[in-house]
Amino acid sequence: MADMYYQEIDEMNCKLQHMCPALVNRKGPILLHNNARSHIEQMTLQKQNKLGYETLPHPPYSSDLSPTENNCLSTSATSRKRKSSTI
Repeated sequence: MADMYYQEIDEMNCKLQHMCPALVNRKGPILLHNNARSHIEQMTLQKQNKLGYETLPHPPYSSDLSPTENNCLSTSATSRKRKSSTI
């Protein structure tokens, strides 16, 4: 999984260089991702450092950062309860 993410970082960097060189040529692009294992593997962190990417810290399980996901999940659960009670 980390190998795939490592390759995706390379592809993203190449696309950014062509599509938005000003972003890549600044101090370094800012990358926001979660704390998934593939995102924090040593080889991934080394790759980001080599490319000069700044990584923003992302606390795990933070409902503040993704309220829409929480709304979708609660709506989905409520919907399922309603359907099961009508059957």
